[in-house]
Amino acid sequence: MSTGRYIERESLLRLRSIIDLADLVGDYAKLKRVGSNFQATCPFPDHAESKPSFYVNSEKGVYTCFGCNRHGDAISFLMEMEGLTFNEAVVNLAQRYQVELVYRGNPEQDTRPRQALRILEEAKTAYHSALLELPRDHEVWAYTRRRGLSEEVIRELQLGYAPEGWQYLVERLRALRLDLDLAVEIGLLGQGQQGRVYDFLRHRLVFPLVRLSGSLLGFGGRALSAEVDQKYVNPRESFVYQKREHLYGLHLTRHHVKAANCCVVVEGYMDFVSLYARGVKNVVAALGTALTAQQLELIRRFTDKVVLCFDGDRAGVRSMERNLPPILQKGLQGFAVDLPDGEDPDSVILKHGQGEMVRLIERARPLLAFYIDHRLNEEGGAYGRNTVAREVLKILREVPSRIDRKLAVEQAGRMLDIPESFFSAELGLVPEVARRRKERTTDVVPGNAEPEIGLLQALLQDEELVFEAGDLELVELVEAGPVHGALERLVRHAAEHEAVDAKVLLDEAEGTPEQAVLRAALFPDQRLGSSDPRQLYRACLDLLVRRAVERHFAELNREVARSLSAREQEDGTTSELKNLLERQGELRRCMARLKERPPGELEVRELVGLVRGVVGA
Repeated sequence: MSTGRYIERESLLRLRSIIDLADLVGDYAKLKRVGSNFQATCPFPDHAESKPSFYVNSEKGVYTCFGCNRHGDAISFLMEMEGLTFNEAVVNLAQRYQVELVYRGNPEQDTRPRQALRILEEAKTAYHSALLELPRDHEVWAYTRRRGLSEEVIRELQLGYAPEGWQYLVERLRALRLDLDLAVEIGLLGQGQQGRVYDFLRHRLVFPLVRLSGSLLGFGGRALSAEVDQKYVNPRESFVYQKREHLYGLHLTRHHVKAANCCVVVEGYMDFVSLYARGVKNVVAALGTALTAQQLELIRRFTDKVVLCFDGDRAGVRSMERNLPPILQKGLQGFAVDLPDGEDPDSVILKHGQGEMVRLIERARPLLAFYIDHRLNEEGGAYGRNTVAREVLKILREVPSRIDRKLAVEQAGRMLDIPESFFSAELGLVPEVARRRKERTTDVVPGNAEPEIGLLQALLQDEELVFEAGDLELVELVEAGPVHGALERLVRHAAEHEAVDAKVLLDEAEGTPEQAVLRAALFPDQRLGSSDPRQLYRACLDLLVRRAVERHFAELNREVARSLSAREQEDGTTSELKNLLERQGELRRCMARLKERPPGELEVRELVGLVRGVVGA
C-alpha cells in the first residue's frame, strides 16, 4: 500500500498557470523570439546540436524539441534538466514562484535522494554557523582577510568552516537522527576499519557546491594547515555528485554569463571566489584543468564563448592547449588568457585589481591561435611547423561544423604559412558543385496541407474556436490523414476535459502520427501569415471550404462521366444520372458564389452552411 502524500490537483493547476516557461528555460538556454514562440539550441545535455530545434510556447506552457523529440511542460523540463522526481520538481517550482502547495494523503517516506539533500543542507548550516561563530582573530578569518574576502561575500557564497575535531559533523547529524551510513556514502563522513565514522573535512575553509536548481551537491575544502598533503579537496563522487557534470559557481553566475555572452573558466575555488568578490561575475571554476563534454554543454546553455583563465605557468598553458579539441568539437568559441608567468587569477586580481583582470580577459587570444603560437615556440624550425600542422589537422578533423572548420582552416593557414587549400583538401572542404543539398527537417505533413495545419494552429491558440469547430463539425472538411486525426483528437480532448491542456493533449497522442502534427502546430514556423488566431482561422477555413467544393465537384464530374458511359446506348437518362446532373448544377452555382465573394467576407457559419448544403458534408 502506498504511503506517499500527493499534491492536490488544484495546486498543480495554480502552479502551472503562474509559471513563465520561457523565464524558466531561459536559465538553461539562450532563447530567441520567433513569432509567438521562443527558439533555442536544445538545452538537454545528451542532445548536442548546432542548429536550434528547441521551441517554447509560453502561452500554452509547453516546449518541444524537433531534434531529440522531447516535449513537456515546466515540471517535466526541470525533472529532465536536474534529475528530480516529479514532487521534487514541483516543490522547486513552487518555491521559485511562491506558490503554496496543498497535499493529501499520508506523510511521504523520504527517498535516498531526499535524505541525502537533508543531510547536505544540515551540513551546510553547520559549517556556515561554525565560521560565523568563531572570533574574528581566528586562523580561518585571518586567512579570508589575507585573500581579501569580506564577510558580505562569505555570507553570499555561504562559505563555512570545518573544525579541527573528528566528530563535529558526526555529532550534529547524529543528534538530528540522520542516516550516518548515507552521509558516508555521499562523502561527508569517512569510516575507519573498525566501522567508526568521522568528519571527512577537518580544519578547512568549506565551499558548498550547488546545482543550477539550487540543491546541494557536496563540499570542497581548502586546508588551513601547511602540513596537510592536499591543499584542496573536492567532494567524493556518489549518486549525488559527479564532478564531470558540474561547474562550481554556475548557479550564481549563469545570468552574468548570459548577459556578458562570455564564460570565464578558472581552475579552483579561490580563483572563482576572488574574481567573483571583485566584480568579475561571469566566471565558473572547473575544479581541475580538463573540461568535460558535460561541463561544456552546461556553458553552451548560456553562451558560445569560453575564455580559459588558468595559471600562468607551463602546466596552465598546456592545460589550456589540451582543452582546444573538446571546445571546438562542441562548436564553442575558445579563448585563452595569457597570465604572467607564475601568476594565477587569484594573485593577479589581488595584486592589480579588477581593472587589470578585466583587461587581460578582454585581450584573450583565440584558443587555436594560442595553441599554434605556443606549439611553434616549443617545436621551432620548419620541421616543428610540420609537426604542429599535423596536430592541427588531427584536431580539426573532429570539428563537426563545416563552417567552424573552414574558419579554423583560414586562421591555421595564416599562422603556419601553409596554403589554405592544403588544409581544405585534407579536411574535405573542397567546394562541391554537384551537391548543394539544402538541409531540412522531415515534413510531418504534406506541403499542400497548410490550410489544415493553419486551422489546427488557430484552434490551439484560441480555446473558444475549438468548441466552435466541434459544434460545426469542421473536422469533416479535412481529408483523412494525420492532420484530420489531430483535429479530431483536439476536438475530442476539449469536449472531455472542458478545456485544452497542451501537455495532456501531447501525452494522449504519444506514439501516434497525430503527435508530430500537434507539435508542429503548437510551434509553427510562421509561414502561415497572420498571428491573430481568429483571422488565421477564417482564412484557413475559407480555403478549406473552397477546396472541399472543388474536390467534390471533381468527384461528381467523374461520377457523371461514368454514368453517361454506362448508359450511352440507352435512350433518355436514368433518375440517378438526373440527380447527379442536378447536384452538378448546384455545385457550379456554389462555386460561382464563392468566386464572387472575396475570401473572409462570408461569416463562418454561412460559409460552412453553404458547403454543407451542396456537398452533404
